[in-house]
Amino acid sequence: MPLPERAARVLQLTALKDPGADEAAELARWADPRAEAPYRIVPHWRSNHHETEGDERAAAHLADSGLLHRCLRDGEVVYIHNTTGPVS
Repeated sequence: MPLPERAARVLQLTALKDPGADEAAELARWADPRAEAPYRIVPHWRSNHHETEGDERAAAHLADSGLLHRCLRDGEVVYIHNTTGPVS
């Protein structure tokens, strides 16, 4: 499902007062693995990628706001193996 339609569907699902198992399963399929990271991620940072516009501003905003974040260049990954431990 394209992102605009998916975003609209997520809003519909989250507005439900009493979601059932089918709705919960649908939302779970769309879970964003980045939400498991104990910090924000700035993707495509200083990379030759068409989505890099704004990456420097995003990183600066996070730093200025005192928010934990990691800047990842293309090809770099984050392996989340323990979301309860300290960020190193």
